[in-house]
Amino acid sequence: MTLLRAVDEEAGTTLGDLIAAIPDHPRPVAAILVLIEAGWLMEELRAPFDEHLRIWRV
Repeated sequence: MTLLRAVDEEAGTTLGDLIAAIPDHPRPVAAILVLIEAGWLMEELRAPFDEHLRIWRV
């Protein structure tokens, strides 16, 4: 829920911001990718996969 709230608050955010939103998670990138694969979040497809990657709610 923390990740979805973070995306909703900003109407989209970056991968780096989402990682920072869950500092105690042992695998934050994996958690974000699960939400992308489940169809809850979407990433900018033509951008490099780095901390600046834009992510928003579907």
